[in-house]
Amino acid sequence: MESGRLPLEGCFNCRDLGGYPGNGARLVRRGLVFRSDALHNLTEKDKAYLKDLKVRRVIDFRGSAEAERYPDRLPPDVVYENCNPHAALAQQASAQDDKAKLERLNALAETPEGRDFLVKNQNAMAGQMRLLVSNPNAIAAYRRFFVCLAEGVPLLFHCQGGKDRTGWAAALFLLAMGAERRIIREDYLLTREMNRERNCKRMDEYRCYTDNPLVLEYLAGLMDTRETYIDAAFDEMDRLTGSAAASDRGDYLRTHLGVTEQDRDSLRDKYLEPRNDTA
Repeated sequence: MESGRLPLEGCFNCRDLGGYPGNGARLVRRGLVFRSDALHNLTEKDKAYLKDLKVRRVIDFRGSAEAERYPDRLPPDVVYENCNPHAALAQQASAQDDKAKLERLNALAETPEGRDFLVKNQNAMAGQMRLLVSNPNAIAAYRRFFVCLAEGVPLLFHCQGGKDRTGWAAALFLLAMGAERRIIREDYLLTREMNRERNCKRMDEYRCYTDNPLVLEYLAGLMDTRETYIDAAFDEMDRLTGSAAASDRGDYLRTHLGVTEQDRDSLRDKYLEPRNDTA
């Protein structure tokens, strides 16, 4: 399907989740649920565009330090809410300034223990994704996300890069819609293309502070969108529910997020295209 990318000047990865097939091959309705990277660089034109889309609520999955350093720029009358899943690794990646971050990582690379750490953690975001599934703080944040979804108003959710914290929220929404895992994985991996320009720019900025390949590989791993990351989240969900089949039926949503079968039916009525009963 098309990317659904919104033509915003201040975002790389803002897109409509409409168009994906959900339960009974019914498509997710367009113009209701949007996922994004951070909104602190929105222009006045961008804000007017979101106003025209009738976005009524914004859910920010960033930590408090990130949100304070890069506050959202929103149209008037939009209800803002911070739902922090306490994703420590993701917060560290964006809350620190580049100089301090690179000084710390370069110091690590000077010791055998530090170099070993950098090598072993080139895919550290996989562990972060597992915590988004099982950590009580993350569960509380995503529970609140579903409470907001139940309102049925046009809603936008985001973190800093719109990748993992946002990616898992999108996965949960699509799971509630009855989407298959291959569809959820496709949406998660689309962020790699959306963020390609941003990530190339960020790596160039990091190279101003270091040419150490271990440090650069570690940073690239934090920014990248990898299949192993979303699969780690699926694996953790399966571990908690007992099987992949059970989680696809919504057991994780029910047992951990409090989203009952009745809740899912109500959400699908709000966010999926009407049933085609003429066939």
